[in-house]
Amino acid sequence: PTIDLKIHYWFDFNFALDIGGYFSSHYFDPPSGTDRTTVSFLQAGITAKYYFDTKNLPAPLSFAAPYLLGGFGSYTKIETLTSDGTQASESTVGFNAGAGLEFVIKPRKVYFTLENRWHFMSFSDTGTQIYQKRGIQDLSGAFFTIVGSLLLTW
Repeated sequence: PTIDLKIHYWFDFNFALDIGGYFSSHYFDPPSGTDRTTVSFLQAGITAKYYFDTKNLPAPLSFAAPYLLGGFGSYTKIETLTSDGTQASESTVGFNAGAGLEFVIKPRKVYFTLENRWHFMSFSDTGTQIYQKRGIQDLSGAFFTIVGSLLLTW
């Protein structure tokens, strides 16, 4: 599960800004041993959103309120060995881009958003090839998140 908290500010009907972050925790079993490793990600940043003008579009598209987004922030990765609690952490700067849909539940009060983001950053172990036995050539590449959330406004 991922915990995602943010403050959302609309400049007008087309442009908005998110300031916030998320926390997500996962685990994996390394290829050479039995020590389970927990990997936690913490991201804090700022994201700009552009909402398309849907006045002249078909009703299903108007109802969905599509938007594009792009942002940057700080990404922190914390790896913890389960056996002895040893931790290693690293932070880097990265950026993200994506798209989303925003559905009105109660006008001007409650919305449901569904968005997909691609995150681009590079940690020091990006070129590591220790997982080749499991079919992973290296740790390069982007990752993506799909998040559904409730947006409460006042």
